[in-house]
Amino acid sequence: MQTVKDFRFPKRSEMREFGKVYNGKDDVYIKIRVELLGMYGNITTFVMSFHFAEKAFTPEMFPLGNE
Repeated sequence: MQTVKDFRFPKRSEMREFGKVYNGKDDVYIKIRVELLGMYGNITTFVMSFHFAEKAFTPEMFPLGNE
C-alpha cells in the first residue's frame, strides 16, 4: 500500500504497509520493517503491526494494485 517513515526511530529503515483481505471479507493491515543485522548482513523482518482495518479498503489505497 505504502512506505512509511518511522519518526520515532529515524535512523532505522522505512516500514512497508500492506493490506490483505482474509476470508473474503476481513480487511487487515500488515506493517513490516526489513533490517540488515549482524556482522554478516543477515536480513531480519520485523512485523510492526497486524490489525483489522478501521475502514474498508478501497482501490485508491492500492496504487500498484492488490495482486
